[in-house]
Amino acid sequence: MDSNARMGGRSGFVLGALVAISACGNVGKEASVPPEVTGSTTMPAAEVAPQPKPYGGPVAFSVVAEGLTASFTDESEGTVLNRTWDFGDGATSVAAAPIHAYSRVGVYEVRETIADGEGKTFDRTLPVRVMPFPPELRNGTARPGLSAVATYELHYFARPPLGASHLDLELTGPAGLAELYVKFGSVPTDSSYDCHVALTDGAARCTFDAPRAGPYYARILATKNFADASLKASWNETVAEAGDKKSGASSAAQNH
Repeated sequence: MDSNARMGGRSGFVLGALVAISACGNVGKEASVPPEVTGSTTMPAAEVAPQPKPYGGPVAFSVVAEGLTASFTDESEGTVLNRTWDFGDGATSVAAAPIHAYSRVGVYEVRETIADGEGKTFDRTLPVRVMPFPPELRNGTARPGLSAVATYELHYFARPPLGASHLDLELTGPAGLAELYVKFGSVPTDSSYDCHVALTDGAARCTFDAPRAGPYYARILATKNFADASLKASWNETVAEAGDKKSGASSAAQNH
């Protein structure tokens, strides 16, 4: 027998022995089974950021004029992508609360335009009248002896403090000869005002139960020639009165 035959015989013997040993080692054991996968194998969906809602309007803004300088504040609600102001004198701004100084007295058509995320635009235009500060009305002090010819205007302003209540502006004089316009923040016009009342029964009154701190402009428009009229502004300074009482009580306690 040659060497290859002898090697083949030995290899066959060794291989057979290994197979036998392997078979004996698996006796009484179950075949390995991969563990069962439970639950969903679907990947979680990515969270989608909420999209801004379209604006929808309307456009709203307020203005406070101090002499020839006007302060504007955008009060529109909703998602605003951008805004543009046209102050009516050639100047513009993109600020949310711009302050603009006019070079001369006049009535200016101020327009605010708003754009939303869908490319839609909305706008609003208001007349804003600016002028040097008129005479001031002190609390409880009347301006008597007012007179004007037909179509002429008289201008005054009152400035109640923060916390004041029940602001009254009262015009007295001959009935049917004048009209009273009042507006917070800027000079009233024929179409823009907070209160407008004709002088009837000898009096015209504008009342604001919870006035804001700042200038209230009064405009008296003569519908006919008139004389001997009077304008008075009055308000309750509730905060000051409370402070005075507290101060008085403190002083009394110290004196005791």
